[in-house]
Formats: sequence, structure tokens, C-alpha cells
Amino acid sequence: TLDDALLARLRPSLKEFDHLEILDIRRSTITDQSAPLLSTFTELRHLRLSQTPITDETIHQISRLGRLESLELYETALTDACLDDLSQFTNLISLDIRRTRITPTAAAQLQQRLPGCKIRF
Repeated sequence: TLDDALLARLRPSLKEFDHLEILDIRRSTITDQSAPLLSTFTELRHLRLSQTPITDETIHQISRLGRLESLELYETALTDACLDDLSQFTNLISLDIRRTRITPTAAAQLQQRLPGCKIRF
């Protein structure tokens, strides 16, 4: 299983993947501890973090990934506190925030901020 320790050990090798466009690490046990590493993949277009124990802190760390087009955060511990950071993903066309702690009110506000994005809530 992919976890923070394994990702940290792989870090030197991962630097060779600086043009990585798709990263699927859903159903892993990575936490916010791995967020700084994730934020280095600046070419990412599709990121799947569903069913991981990440929190709002990870979203804050990766909010600089300006090329993201799809972001899957299904069944994570996200809350309304990450709304401003999620709003930074202006190129998103697909966002999955089902089964998070984000409220319907915040999801509606996010939809207003990202009108070109299909948000699954």
C-alpha cells in the first residue's frame, strides 16, 4: 500500500517525472504529510486522491497546481475551510467532492466561483 513513508523513499526517483500529467493514488494511506511532494508535480492535469485520509491542508499545499483539469477528492476529510483553496483551480472542468464534509452551501459557492467546472457533490 502506498503511504507517506513509501512516497518519501520514492521522492528522489519521482523527480524524474516532472512532466507527469496524471497521478492516481486513490485508496492509498497518504496523508497531508505528502502534500509538499504532490505540489511539485506542476504539470499535473488529472489528480485522484479519493478515499485517502487527506484534509484541507493538502488542498492548501496543492492549490498552486494551476494546470489541473480534474480533481477527485471523493470520500476525504475535506471541509468548508478549503473553499478558497479549491477556488484557485480555475482550469478545473471536473471536481468530485462527494462524501466529504463540505456543506451544500459551500459547494454552491464553489460552483459560482468555478462556473466552467462540473462539480459532483
